[in-house]
Amino acid sequence: MSQIRANSFLLDSKLYVISIASFYVFLALAKLWTITQPFVSDLDRPDFVFSFLTLRQLLMIGVLGELALGLVCFLNKNVRISWMCIASFSTALLAYRTIILFYLGLSPCSCMGILRRWFHISMQTESILTLTFLLVVVPLSWFYVLKSDTNSFKKQPGS
Repeated sequence: MSQIRANSFLLDSKLYVISIASFYVFLALAKLWTITQPFVSDLDRPDFVFSFLTLRQLLMIGVLGELALGLVCFLNKNVRISWMCIASFSTALLAYRTIILFYLGLSPCSCMGILRRWFHISMQTESILTLTFLLVVVPLSWFYVLKSDTNSFKKQPGS
């Protein structure tokens, strides 16, 4: 019975990993589309938190990180490693957004790339959606990291 429960947990966990990774890859492609457009001149101003980088450079680092995260989640067989990557990356993004929220309020972040323009989302709504996504993903991912540590990697009797 515990073997069935552990297998069910791993299947549900892998489905969540693939869903979150797909969302990150989708956002990375939308950001990449935005970065490569020449008409977006406000991306050339310095970032508030990392003033030595322009917003375009910071978004490119984010794109590379999200694509790497998606690659790890899609190709990795160990679900716990995928959850650890999602948890650490999402926590870093949440910390960055929290710093901006604390100092600037709900300021635009260009986190959704061209999707904001396509879906006619205001800049304030984009910030709210980004924070909401991160506030859901961070605790969920850390829960799965800790849960998989205690349940799915224990040596089952007779195996």
